Amino acid sequence: MKLIKMKNGFVNADMIESFAVIEHETCCDIVAYSPSYGGDCECYILGKCEDESDAWIHLEALAEWLTDDKDGVYDVMRLWEGYDNDT
Repeated sequence: MKLIKMKNGFVNADMIESFAVIEHETCCDIVAYSPSYGGDCECYILGKCEDESDAWIHLEALAEWLTDDKDGVYDVMRLWEGYDNDT
């Protein structure tokens, strides 16, 4: 099982339909959406960045980690090139 760390808990990566970067005036949120089976879809805030390009770098790193065959807990704000997520 792959879990993604949020500020106040964890979300099962298998229950995520899509990811996005939402830009605000002073920051950008990295978010995940659950499948929208009935109207509103649930939004999970996975992290915040001051710069939009940094948010996309974190989101792309998360996408790479999620495509490997390893189970684990992933923290979108701690992923970067060369980071060993198993430690």
